Amino acid sequence: MRLAICALSAVLLSGCSWLPWGGNGGWGAQSQSIRYQGQSQGQYQGRTVQQNAIARCQVQAPTQPIPYGCDPASVTLATSGTGQSRASYNQFPQQPQFGAQYNPGQYTTGQYGNHVDVANQQGANYKGQKRLRKPKLRGSLGLGFEDSINGDNLSSEQILGISQNFFPNTLNAATLGSVASGQTIDQSVDFLSQDITAPSISIGDTHRTPLNIHGGVEYIFSPRTTAFLNAGYNYSNGESETFVAVDGTADITTTTTSFDPAGAVTGTTSTTSFAPPVTAQLGFDFSNLNRVDLEGGVRHYFNPIWADKTRTTITPFVSASGGASRINEQSVEVSIQGLTGVPGNIDIPDTQDVILSESQWVPSATGLVGVEWQATPKTAIAFETGLRFEGRRDLIDGFETGRNLSIPVRIRGSYNF
Repeated sequence: MRLAICALSAVLLSGCSWLPWGGNGGWGAQSQSIRYQGQSQGQYQGRTVQQNAIARCQVQAPTQPIPYGCDPASVTLATSGTGQSRASYNQFPQQPQFGAQYNPGQYTTGQYGNHVDVANQQGANYKGQKRLRKPKLRGSLGLGFEDSINGDNLSSEQILGISQNFFPNTLNAATLGSVASGQTIDQSVDFLSQDITAPSISIGDTHRTPLNIHGGVEYIFSPRTTAFLNAGYNYSNGESETFVAVDGTADITTTTTSFDPAGAVTGTTSTTSFAPPVTAQLGFDFSNLNRVDLEGGVRHYFNPIWADKTRTTITPFVSASGGASRINEQSVEVSIQGLTGVPGNIDIPDTQDVILSESQWVPSATGLVGVEWQATPKTAIAFETGLRFEGRRDLIDGFETGRNLSIPVRIRGSYNF
């Protein structure tokens, strides 16, 4: 009997563990439920407090003042609907633009956070741009002039030879009288000595400040170094100057011839007298200069001396080039500009053309310094000057001209391809 009672008690105790108040399992489940309910209730209450705070910091219109105790950065605009508080809470924080009535420029559409919306749209529509290709070639076109500072075009010996060949030893006068009148008078001037002053004539005296136009292509090796090939054309009017003075002594011979009515010579008399000092000037009129230049060289750029935010820069540079120039045939027209100390009826010789040199190529070299203004990413304007060397030219009479040294002044524009 006692054994049966103990067995029944054990079964009851083990079988009732599923009851809420029975067994360790029931009590644990109940505790977990209580804790879950507490946490849920706390979270709900916390969210409610936070939503209440959000709702308190909502305004109904953009012109409504900021609610008391709210951070301007947390103020949102409420709209109709029960889900507005949660929707406003989940949106990106936007800063309202209060005070627009004092600074209307703040508003663009009258809505809050318009600047953020524009930024978001720009970010959403942004597409990666292609990387800019660095230019390798650019073309150039320039204008300029140059002034020769050294180099003889014709030496004094050459000028003397031209003058002696042109200025005769004897000048004849026109005949006075006639056979019908019964008498003629002929006069001639025979030079006993001639002192010809013939200075050398420089290239700058014969052709001053030739105008230049040039163009070419340039290859960009690096941001600091380029190589270029240029072709140019130069033109200059030939100068006309009186370079030679002639001082001499001469005898004047007067021959008188008499004729009878039939035209036969009846007698001839001749007298010689010492003439006063004879002076004359010789003028030289040079032909025009046409020169074609071909050159290649390199250009090196230094650090910019000025730059701004628009990538506009002014950069100094140096360049060196070499090549050849072809010069057209050169000639000079010689004439007597003045003659004194001789009878007025003396015949003055006509002008004489003298060829000085044939068309030919001569070597050349140029060194320049300047600054380049990068006006746009593709265009630039440069100002440059320096020294230009030109080799000797062969003359017809076996002589040579001097080496020509000149100062070029140029403006050059370039465009990147």
